[in-house]
Amino acid sequence: MILQRIPLAIKFVRTFQNFMENLQPLHLRIEVWYFNPFLTGKIMFRENIILEEPNENNSRVKYQLPLKNNNFTGRESFIQTLHTKLEQEKTPILVIFGPKGIGKTQVAKAYAHQYLHIYDNIVWWFNIELNMEDQYKTLALALQLNIHSLKPNEIVKAVQNILRQTPGWLLIFDNAKSWTELLPFLPQQQAERGHILVTSDQRNWPHIETLSIFTADESKSYIQKMIPNTSDEDALTLAADLEFFPLAITQASLFINKHLENISEYLILYKTKKSELFQQSLALLKENSSSEYMDNYRLTIDIAYSITLKKIQEHEKSFHLLKICSFLHADAIPKFLLELISDTCKKPIYFNNIMRPLLAYGLIQRDQIEKQYLIDGKVHVKPSFLNSYSQHRLLQEVLYEKLDQEVRLTYFDMTLEKVQSQFTIKTVELKKWKASIALINHVEAILSKAYDFQIKSKNIYELLANSIDFYFRRDQIPAIEQSLHKLTNYFAEWPGMTIQALHWESNLCVSKRATAKELEVMKNKIKETLNAKNIDQLATYDRTTLELYFSLAAMQSELGEAEEAKAIFLMLLNSSQFNDLNSKQICCANIGNIFLYQKQNLEAINYLKLSLEYNQQNICHPDPNIGYTYNALGKAYFQQYEITKAENDLMSAEENFTHSVNECNKYGDLARLHRYRGWAYFGLVRVLCVKGNLEKAEEFYNQFIKDITKVIPREKWTDGYKECDNILINDINILKESRIQSVFSSVSIYT
Repeated sequence: MILQRIPLAIKFVRTFQNFMENLQPLHLRIEVWYFNPFLTGKIMFRENIILEEPNENNSRVKYQLPLKNNNFTGRESFIQTLHTKLEQEKTPILVIFGPKGIGKTQVAKAYAHQYLHIYDNIVWWFNIELNMEDQYKTLALALQLNIHSLKPNEIVKAVQNILRQTPGWLLIFDNAKSWTELLPFLPQQQAERGHILVTSDQRNWPHIETLSIFTADESKSYIQKMIPNTSDEDALTLAADLEFFPLAITQASLFINKHLENISEYLILYKTKKSELFQQSLALLKENSSSEYMDNYRLTIDIAYSITLKKIQEHEKSFHLLKICSFLHADAIPKFLLELISDTCKKPIYFNNIMRPLLAYGLIQRDQIEKQYLIDGKVHVKPSFLNSYSQHRLLQEVLYEKLDQEVRLTYFDMTLEKVQSQFTIKTVELKKWKASIALINHVEAILSKAYDFQIKSKNIYELLANSIDFYFRRDQIPAIEQSLHKLTNYFAEWPGMTIQALHWESNLCVSKRATAKELEVMKNKIKETLNAKNIDQLATYDRTTLELYFSLAAMQSELGEAEEAKAIFLMLLNSSQFNDLNSKQICCANIGNIFLYQKQNLEAINYLKLSLEYNQQNICHPDPNIGYTYNALGKAYFQQYEITKAENDLMSAEENFTHSVNECNKYGDLARLHRYRGWAYFGLVRVLCVKGNLEKAEEFYNQFIKDITKVIPREKWTDGYKECDNILINDINILKESRIQSVFSSVSIYT
């Protein structure tokens, strides 16, 4: 009975803890005590929860840093050198260079925490291997910037603009590979404004500071901190055998603490393992002129990890999970994915049992950041656990290289299956979409492994295609271009690849808001590809070809070639390959809009209503942006002077767009939503002017201005926007002058 209640008790405590942490902003400190029912109510552990977020008056610095490493030792002179050089005007950007595992990230962390007090405004940590646009968005929100309708690259520019104008900041970019990769995210002309610290294992940088191995004194101090009561002699002996390499010393110290009585026992294990691995490890050594100890460096790390991994094999499920992690990205591995892999979903006790040895040996780490809290007018810091884990890249390499080719392929397939099952793009569920966001880096890691293996399976193709769709939804143009390049090169020989790639290229052309000339070029390219195919036989073509025809029709519609576009949409509507509800709904909506453009209002109304009917039938995948269809239907009714129906449909459009804007994490392009909602307000103002409702008309006019200016500042409006604004002002003025009847005669059809 007690066993059944433990998970419920743990769940209650965690739920209560989360509830208390989310309270606003109460001045309160509580303690949560955790009891072990099997030990007669003895305390297992306790933790403080401090409630109350800091405000601007009490906390000047906006910062986000990884948790401070309390075991960090030494490197004082190196950190002082960093500070001195950063303070020099000629070197506002400094790169910490060294091989993997030498301690670059730990030094950067230590510098940020040690000198936090000298920066007046911003101290922010970026992992260059994760999505930089998302990380900049987090910083933008911390700076309270209005980014509601900005695209990812525009958010980056907005933050960079603030940094150019603001003194006293520090940005740290971890794991950078090249200047080219980093340049788009650097604020320009930052001299005398702020500092930039970069960590990298590549030499191709200006202004580098090379981080070397531990000194004898640093090694001794670190080992004595990690292994209490260790003599100076034993510490120096261990450090010397491990070549004073920081990562090897860390791994050895964790193992000794967990299993052995003294250092001499470990040295026996180390020397035995070294003789076993020496010959076979020679093939794994990488040529690198970055330092004089690089040849021996990898072998030492390999041996230190091998000793631990042999012990971990006693925990079969833990070792299995660890091997799968070597196929994922090293950072931010979502907890839900690890639970899925270990088959412990909704089984926290079992999951913790599997993770415990991995955490104890430092083979995997729970991600943490520091949060600021206000207590008695003073800012305090509390570590905050994230629902993700990370792993050292060198451990991933060691694990991967120890697997033979057949085992690698087996684990690759398992990892692919688990990630693919959770990477869902065609969804309107916010929870699933957030899961896909958390997985995108791991999708890229799996695809990278697939390229190494030269695997060209249907699953790999679908995963790569889904990643392209993911980037389209998030409007990440550079990522789309890179993924399209990989797709067209890697699957170049696949049947239908030319047509599929061209379909995505056309979508990219629209996403980039191409000019009429660029649209014309893309349209001709599609026509040339489809030249051999007879449009009269369109109903018999495969789905990929039909999608390219859809792209062609969309291009023609954008360019005003209404009849040609309408003919294709009508044929697609009758195609047996294009007969799912979603496709029928979209085709009907496009046909209705073309009829509306041609001022054939009755035909437009019929097709737009049919589109809405298909959407109502589509229970599994309803269109989240059905407001576009309501908007067009409202226009059609207005042009028919059916004012009440027009008002109802335009109100439905406004409600849909408002819902989409509020659920902005679901939909990538907020600017588009604001623009379309603005046009819904435009129609409503015209309708209300006809009905004589001045108060509501003025209210919706203000909403129209608000939405459109979120897309384009008023001073940059084109003649078309200015003309529409003048139309509404004129309608409202006519209504104010009580010349309601003349509104009909002055109405011009809006687009």
